[in-house]
Amino acid sequence: MRTSLLLATALLATACQAGDSPSSDDVTSVNQQIIGGTEDPLDDAVVAVFAGGLCTGTLVAPRIVLTAAHCVGDAILAGQTDFGRVNFGDGRGAWIDSIDIIDMTMHRFYQPPAFLTNDIALVRLARPAPASIDPLPISTTHLTQEDVGLQLRVVGFGNTDGSNGGSGAGQKNQLIVPLLEVGAAHIGLGDRISNTCQGDSGGPTFAKFDGVEHVVGVTSFGSNECRATSYMTRTDI
Repeated sequence: MRTSLLLATALLATACQAGDSPSSDDVTSVNQQIIGGTEDPLDDAVVAVFAGGLCTGTLVAPRIVLTAAHCVGDAILAGQTDFGRVNFGDGRGAWIDSIDIIDMTMHRFYQPPAFLTNDIALVRLARPAPASIDPLPISTTHLTQEDVGLQLRVVGFGNTDGSNGGSGAGQKNQLIVPLLEVGAAHIGLGDRISNTCQGDSGGPTFAKFDGVEHVVGVTSFGSNECRATSYMTRTDI
């Protein structure tokens, strides 16, 4: 999956669908879901991020959402840092809430479209998330090769089928998979039957430490049809 920058660039083109931010009624027409996962009616702090297309994000403070830099990079480079919105809910019914984005920032060393490293960003909301939704902790626990095999939980709004351009859009799913790789900048997980896919970009990978789930990775890139290992930007670095 890391075979070439061209492959990564091809995925970037579909990870967050291009175009204007859609209305909440349009969510199923513009994006996609996790492969081999199950419905996730919980995880209200995992959100749909619209900043030129649909990505996934995680509420990490009352007004701050963690996501991938390639989800917001085009808007930032165009000077549109007050562009888009974040929707709370699972995409299967009415949204719990929808809040405008008033500011966004990406890692200072992120260089699109070469998003193999530093693919991480934050967006600021116009107002706090609903009081019933608690922000989730970001892990600073340093992962090592000894953690390979650790059970991870991945959440996102992405494709349920990566073939033929992808399908199955806009509803929150979850997946439990083992950690396969620990690299300098990424962790790797997934295979041809259980994986993240386009639209899951920016979403969280969770690991449990001392009985509490923490975000250990932000979904970054993978193969075009979501059949090989997918890679998440490490939060601990």
